[in-house]
Amino acid sequence: MFRRFPSLFCYSVEENLEPKFDYFVVEMGRELKELIVFPQYFSFSLENRIKPRHKMCVEKGVCFSLPVMLKSREPRFRDRLEVCCSSSMPCTLRIKHDPGELELAGSRIWKKNQL
Repeated sequence: MFRRFPSLFCYSVEENLEPKFDYFVVEMGRELKELIVFPQYFSFSLENRIKPRHKMCVEKGVCFSLPVMLKSREPRFRDRLEVCCSSSMPCTLRIKHDPGELELAGSRIWKKNQL
């Protein structure tokens, strides 16, 4: 992880890494290998980016990959969320180059209830 994102060495364990890791495991229930693939997760604000977007996804029953959920600007994120929730296209899943990343109807997302 540190090799992929050396800035992690600069983050406080108590004030950054630990709270975000706890939220990731306990509240989000995600797999640790996602952090290995996307350690930049720790660079995003827990209160202003991670929690609000995770809450919106949970409310809609959608699970985006971490990069899709966190890197998108707010309008793009909301558009993706809306498209995913209102789409009547059949569910097509394909494994992408990135391990653990799935594709649904042309977007790098998947719906929990459709797996």
